[in-house]
Formats: sequence, structure tokens, C-alpha cells
Amino acid sequence: MGLKGLKRLRTECGRLQTLPHKLSELRELYRLDVSHNRLSMIDVFVEMTSLRFLYASHNKFDVLPSELATSLTLLEHLDLSRNLISELPNNFGELRRLRHVDLSHNDIAEFPNERMDVLASVQVRRD
Repeated sequence: MGLKGLKRLRTECGRLQTLPHKLSELRELYRLDVSHNRLSMIDVFVEMTSLRFLYASHNKFDVLPSELATSLTLLEHLDLSRNLISELPNNFGELRRLRHVDLSHNDIAEFPNERMDVLASVQVRRD
């Protein structure tokens, strides 16, 4: 099976500043936890099209690429709390399977109205 068949990966509480591009080759990976690191680029996640659960709190993300919504079509749970995010991409509502999202403790001033009513859980607290 090797690493290509890996389904869950936890690398939280590390000192990672970047993620290896090779992670995008893990086609069966559906749960990824990279919380409590020093990551600032979220571009590798865009290629992880089988992700359903993404935990990336306590990092240094400030921008979410619009490709996130168009690529991660299976995403159900997203935790980007305690980052530096100030705005969401206009197409954030295209995450059709998303049910739980935590964006608390960021600097998001405006939250898109589209589809937010179907989410089971939304956290956007700033304090």
C-alpha cells in the first residue's frame, strides 16, 4: 500500500513552515490535520481533492485562494481558526458539502451570505 494509500495524516503541533508538494499525491487522503504549525501558504491543499476534513487552525494563513472552493468539492469540515485571514474568496459558497466551518479568531469583516444557512455549524468569533 505505501504512503499513496494514506487516508489520515496528523502533523499538528510542529514547526512546519511549508508542506511538501508531494502531499498532493496522496489521492486517498480524506483527513488532514496541520494545526499549530507556522504554515502561511495554503496552495498544496487545493490539489488534495479527496479531502473531507481539513484542520489548519493556529497557523499564519492570510489568503484563501479561490481554487480552494472549486477543487475541494468533497470538503465537509473546515477549521481555519486562529489564522490571519481577512477575507473569504467570493466563491466560498461553492463548497457544497461543507457542513462545519470554524473561522473564529481571524480578521474577517464580511462573510458571504450564499449557502451559509445550510451549514450545521459556523464559528466566526473574533475575540
